[in-house]
Amino acid sequence: MLALRASTNKSNNFVNYRRLVIARRPGTTWLNKAGAMVGLCRLCQKEADLQFGHIFPRFAVKWLKKTSATGFLRTTGSSEREQDSEREYLMCAACEQILSKDEKVFSEQIFIPYHERGETVFEYGPWLGRFLAGLHFKVINCRSLDSGPKNVTEIIDATKMELRNFLLGQSDKSGRAEFHLFFGDVVQDANYEVPSKFNWYMSRSLDASLVSNLSGTVGVYAKFLKIMTFSFLTPRNTVSERWEGTQIFEKGTLKTPQEIESKGLGSFITDRVKAVARAIAELPPKENERIAKSAIGNPERALASESYRTYLADKALRQRLEERAAQARLASPAGRMKGRDRNSPCRCGSGKKFKKCHGG
Repeated sequence: MLALRASTNKSNNFVNYRRLVIARRPGTTWLNKAGAMVGLCRLCQKEADLQFGHIFPRFAVKWLKKTSATGFLRTTGSSEREQDSEREYLMCAACEQILSKDEKVFSEQIFIPYHERGETVFEYGPWLGRFLAGLHFKVINCRSLDSGPKNVTEIIDATKMELRNFLLGQSDKSGRAEFHLFFGDVVQDANYEVPSKFNWYMSRSLDASLVSNLSGTVGVYAKFLKIMTFSFLTPRNTVSERWEGTQIFEKGTLKTPQEIESKGLGSFITDRVKAVARAIAELPPKENERIAKSAIGNPERALASESYRTYLADKALRQRLEERAAQARLASPAGRMKGRDRNSPCRCGSGKKFKKCHGG
């Protein structure tokens, strides 16, 4: 079993997760004569003018743009740069306002202190549970699962109702959802092969989905930049799913380091990272030219950006993994060279003769 550990600005090792299914669920809306989008508000369940609201918190989107090398966004699975993140017609203005109050507190008490000041200890109250409930309520209303336990539909529908009652103040409990929050960042090393752009995903991406695995676990996943959140909608197996320092209660303290040992999260994250890497690799030539021009036009911003820091971290991680793989090849019986073979190119890929490289 692989483990995920993290402390401020550094995380070592990771977890291991089953493949999860992600899909979009369209809502039923229409335009009225005034040009407003009308539909059933997912929170209050009343017909109203719906707001084109952000799925991910606006403060995270603003910080992502502010700390990028170019001032633009690139969302998971997209090869185009954008001015904004994913938005949906989900709720009316009054219900958007209910959620925005706790988003503001979260930004001031946790997001900014962690991302900008590197703080490691965070006191929280009931507002944190409400913030996570609101975020996951949005995710659960704009994502769907194509597979899972036989009763997955009942689990999702019941969770929607429980979170709705909690957010509207009709219940003082969030129901079955067990919320967790994990502080991450770029990783310095890994004990298994990770895909390219791993650090970009861990510290710069916005991603969300419903999740399930073959053991019957159902949950909600949402990450924004260096913060990863998860809610178990089915009882967590505390033996195979050990999450230390991550669970959210009515009030308490979050602090790093935290630790997760699990049988599922690692492969899920790896799948998401691969999707990001494919999107970036497939950038059109014109888009690469625009990025280069933006960096050349403002080199100070580019070099001081979080984007560049993440690029360097990915490069260093890739070099470290390649060096370790080369050493493993040399240590194997097939990697040893004798006699005239010592004049052959070294198997580490340096281009030097073996006798002047690892055979010296």
